[in-house]
Amino acid sequence: MERTMKLSVISTTLAATLFAGALFAGGHLVYEQRQAAMKSMGGSMKTLGGMAQGAMEFDGDAVAAALATMQASAEMAQGAFPAEPDLDPNSRALAAIWENRADFDARLQSLADAITIAQAAPPADAAAIGAFMGQVGPTCQGCHETYRAPMQ
Repeated sequence: MERTMKLSVISTTLAATLFAGALFAGGHLVYEQRQAAMKSMGGSMKTLGGMAQGAMEFDGDAVAAALATMQASAEMAQGAFPAEPDLDPNSRALAAIWENRADFDARLQSLADAITIAQAAPPADAAAIGAFMGQVGPTCQGCHETYRAPMQ
């Protein structure tokens, strides 16, 4: 059972990474690229959160895969917000992104930096994952509250 769950977590993370990579490589709309990056990031955070909360057994390989997916997603997101406002009606991106671009970019960079640090010294147990989540979670939440429209 443990091996099956481990393979499932790794497979899910890998599938999300491959999906996001395929979407970014294609001719999809910019907002679709952003959404794919954020969904991929969310899937990885769900995996790490499950381990931090004890709902899933700690698995170093799954942690590494989740962090790699998060790093790729953060890098993709940084490139998926063009210089000019991209306010497609299907996107939840707010005009505030372009009105406060320096703050928005700094928040994305802060997230990418935190992930890079975690990759260099991966969390070794559930408590360390919890500390990492405690660092990146508020960064994500603050950005979403400021720069993303609520679900309708």
